[in-house]
Amino acid sequence: MTLKVIIDGDSIPYSVGFAAKGEPLNYALQTVKNSLNKILSETGAQESELYMKGEGNFREAVAVTQTYKGNRKQEKPPHFNEIVEYMHSQHKAIKVDGMEADDKLSLLLYEDYVKAHGVKEECTLILSTIDKDLNCTPGWHHNPRTGAITFIGAVAAMRFFWWQMLVGDRVDNIPGLPDLPKAFTDRFGIRRGSKGGVGPKTATRLLEQTHSAESAEGMVWEAYLAWGHSEGFTDTAVKTYFLEQAQLLWMVRELDTFGDPVMYQINEELYERARRRSPYSTDNLAYGKGGQGGQQGDSGAQAAPDGYSSYSSSGGSGLAVGDNRDGRKSDDSDKHGESLRIQPVPSNS
Repeated sequence: MTLKVIIDGDSIPYSVGFAAKGEPLNYALQTVKNSLNKILSETGAQESELYMKGEGNFREAVAVTQTYKGNRKQEKPPHFNEIVEYMHSQHKAIKVDGMEADDKLSLLLYEDYVKAHGVKEECTLILSTIDKDLNCTPGWHHNPRTGAITFIGAVAAMRFFWWQMLVGDRVDNIPGLPDLPKAFTDRFGIRRGSKGGVGPKTATRLLEQTHSAESAEGMVWEAYLAWGHSEGFTDTAVKTYFLEQAQLLWMVRELDTFGDPVMYQINEELYERARRRSPYSTDNLAYGKGGQGGQQGDSGAQAAPDGYSSYSSSGGSGLAVGDNRDGRKSDDSDKHGESLRIQPVPSNS
């Protein structure tokens, strides 16, 4: 079986360019070559493909609340254009138009995962990237900064996506869930941050109280409904905002018959189930403006609501453990090699 590594090349001109500041162009280009060879060596791949962004991105039309990547004002390092040209001319980098290079990589990795029926030993691709966003796509992942190789299964991939739906992605100017009412965090016995927004620790603690990708989705829906009602929004308005965030954060897995990205679509059945059972829904008003009143217990905290047992199926106990460094395996796996746990560590990517 031939193993191929597919490489996210977009960060390389930046990392190499800044590292080579004050050095001649030949030094920078040799560093690029060495970096690509190192990826091949660490992954043990016999073949490689390099992908870089081209023109256009469908997310620019999706983003309504805030401009997609509107906060990026990163200066280009020395030799930037020359490095990009070198990667295309000498390393046959493939330009991706209409979407992120990440989306193309996600599409390829997911296709490989499906062909292998989720069996890690049968997968033939390894994705090499520093971008944590791609943790929501199952398959083999390589981190070129640390050399770590990890298999992420379907459950862990979806749970990471729901974690991102809570936290957002500040690098790409995707806000995620703007805030959580105190009544909601008290209900789950979680300490609420004082800075607004939902931080990585709060998101992780919330999802640790769920036991499947579906129950995680139910938790996220209730969190969005809680925030929306505390701000006076209707369920429909919350649903619209939820969909915008999901389509911005979702990494493309498939193309339609016209070759366009298949974007994330809401699971209407699960949404309705969460809305009916949520005390925050405008159909079941239990919390007033600002998240006060309602079903808050005397102790200030309650166990997870009964509805989550209906969402849940047997599975991992939450988001934990990190990358495996000892080859292409994952210790937190089922019989198909499906990693049930992954540490969502924020990065600069």
